[in-house]
Amino acid sequence: MSLSSARRGLTAALAPAVRSGASVARHASTSAALPASAPRLPPSGAAASGGSSLPPSRLKPLSPAHYTARPTYIDALLTLEDLTRRSKRALEGAHALAANAPPPPAPRRARGSNLWGSPAALSQSLGLPLKTAQYRQLITRLSLLDRYSSLVRSHLASGAAGAANAELAVSVEETLSKFARDERKGEAVEEERESKVDEQGRAYSRGRRKDASARVWVIPTKIESTAIDATSDVISSAGEVLINAQPLSSYFSRVDLREQVLWPLRLTGTLGAFNVFGLTRGGGNSGQAGAIAHGLANALIGWFENQARETGDEERLMAVRAVLYKDGVAKRDPRMVERKKPGMAKARKAYTWVKR
Repeated sequence: MSLSSARRGLTAALAPAVRSGASVARHASTSAALPASAPRLPPSGAAASGGSSLPPSRLKPLSPAHYTARPTYIDALLTLEDLTRRSKRALEGAHALAANAPPPPAPRRARGSNLWGSPAALSQSLGLPLKTAQYRQLITRLSLLDRYSSLVRSHLASGAAGAANAELAVSVEETLSKFARDERKGEAVEEERESKVDEQGRAYSRGRRKDASARVWVIPTKIESTAIDATSDVISSAGEVLINAQPLSSYFSRVDLREQVLWPLRLTGTLGAFNVFGLTRGGGNSGQAGAIAHGLANALIGWFENQARETGDEERLMAVRAVLYKDGVAKRDPRMVERKKPGMAKARKAYTWVKR
């Protein structure tokens, strides 16, 4: 073996030791150059054994919606969904609700009353402007949680089902009260509802169908006591129906339109028990007849609500409301005439295709 080969082998063998010595020297010189007051990183063993360590460079957000555009709105939705899920599981565990059962029926309240705050009030509470779709999403989840609130209050709030369930009941009540309307606004709504039946017993309501609108008043006749208590349809000439100061037969020449106007009275068995006065405008004959029927159905419900408030007879009110809503005459018919399309004869009808 030549001298040059032996020299290269010795150099290769001593290279790791030389590099490690240089690294130690550099580390020693760097440590000596730092001032005594400079912070030093502890060794890995000290950190593992519970020694002091530097604070994290970034704190973890408490809310999963921290980096979204509307964190308070998303947090409110997540909170409502979590309370609804926990309430359902707690009620199933307390055997107050069957497993996989649908939500309980909504609490019965005055028709037209709104339990929750207005969009402006909820926007102020959340600290951001709410769009219409976002407000509806929030109201939907609040209404679903409110359907469980009565069972939660009666079965979980006492603490018999455990302290955790009692805390859950408190959380549900606090969350619902946070988004509920003020008591003064609720009283104003109730007064407005009561004012639809005046001191003379006349009930008033509005109705709409297509482009037509109607205002309807119903007034009990002298045979009210016998007609309303009858189980079958009471067909009598005592009840008078005037539309725009004209008799029903004169204003609507078609028989089917007259029957459509009188249909709410026939459904509830009160034909002849009320005098009906209607003012309608807009649309055609079919739309006006539907608008009057819609307003007449809601006026009947309002009159029976006032009677139930005075006499306490809830059964008749529930029967009238159920039959009118089941038939659909008390609901606004959303169907409208479809608009004409450009290049077509009507909404769907096309012109005859000609080759040349």
